[in-house]
Amino acid sequence: MTLSETRKVAKGRVWTGEDALQHGLVDQLGGLADAVHIAKQQAGLSQVSSGHCNIALSSFAHAGIQSVR
Repeated sequence: MTLSETRKVAKGRVWTGEDALQHGLVDQLGGLADAVHIAKQQAGLSQVSSGHCNIALSSFAHAGIQSVR
């Protein structure tokens, strides 16, 4: 979906995950761990890693830092 097509569908509204999925605004539903797993796959990184990454969460998530292994 192009940016223009996305704007026509989304129209700046807030969507539930289910509604966004039904309208093609997201590829699938999941949480942070799912997103990290998919990002690692797309980047060609090993799913088992000795390192970690720090993810800054928004103020809506209590402005914390979470370590993901």
